[in-house]
Amino acid sequence: MAGIKSLAQDLVAQFSSEPTAEEIEAQNNFNRYLEAKQAYRELQHENLPLELAQFDPYTLPEKFRLNPDAGPVSPYEYTNLNAKIYRHANDPKNATVSGLETMPLRETLAPRADPKHPPLMSLSGAYALPRAMASAESLGVPQLSPEMLGGLYLQEGRSDMGHNDYDYNNPQLADLVRTLTDKYGVDYKTASFLATIKEKQDNATRLNKSFAELWNGTGRVKGMNRTGKTYAHELQGQIAAAQQPENKELMDTIRLGLAHGKQYPLVDQKAMEAFYRDQPKDSDAEGIASLMGGFE
Repeated sequence: MAGIKSLAQDLVAQFSSEPTAEEIEAQNNFNRYLEAKQAYRELQHENLPLELAQFDPYTLPEKFRLNPDAGPVSPYEYTNLNAKIYRHANDPKNATVSGLETMPLRETLAPRADPKHPPLMSLSGAYALPRAMASAESLGVPQLSPEMLGGLYLQEGRSDMGHNDYDYNNPQLADLVRTLTDKYGVDYKTASFLATIKEKQDNATRLNKSFAELWNGTGRVKGMNRTGKTYAHELQGQIAAAQQPENKELMDTIRLGLAHGKQYPLVDQKAMEAFYRDQPKDSDAEGIASLMGGFE
């Protein structure tokens, strides 16, 4: 009887120009699909650390996403990664056969009660910052090689690669950070990292020095017999260490971030909001996919 009733409803709908039962069910299924996608996106955005929440979750590696069935629990370690990442050994007594040593134990700036801020050696930083750099190339952000990024990661022992604040008085840098954060929704710490890269590269070009020498400054570090040239020399050892098999996970993460940065360009936040606001209920997923960089 249910089949006859549905057929009758469809016949009536054909003559009355109303949607059939199958069309209504298809539309309802599609609306539920869009709602589920948006709910998943909101779960990720609200609970991932800022450096990952700035990206559309459907473009993140699966290991960095939250499992909706498990709730807001990080799928990767928020602990110090000193047991997994190896740097060039300054003291041969501590060196492995490859001339490496595990990263020295490093506090995570006191217990992190706020899950929005991962520890200093989180691999998510080794993914997020290179991805942001690659996606911002069109804005004039210089592009560092994966080898250089890996070396800085090990040299500094921090996933933000030891960058300091950029020159706030430089209007070009301030405008770059404002564009990244206000227009494209880039996390401020990530945006300041990109501005620092540009500042150091501009200074290196102006002074005819290497980027490595400028990253930590040309002056002598207070209390240490260390100059920019010393830093650049040490960095070469860490660049070589980053290429060792022990650091494959680190370098794979950096290279994946760079690849995704080129694959998924920055999205104008206002344009994205307008897109969602103006979409009719029966809009198809392909339009959203083209804007967001694609769904799985």
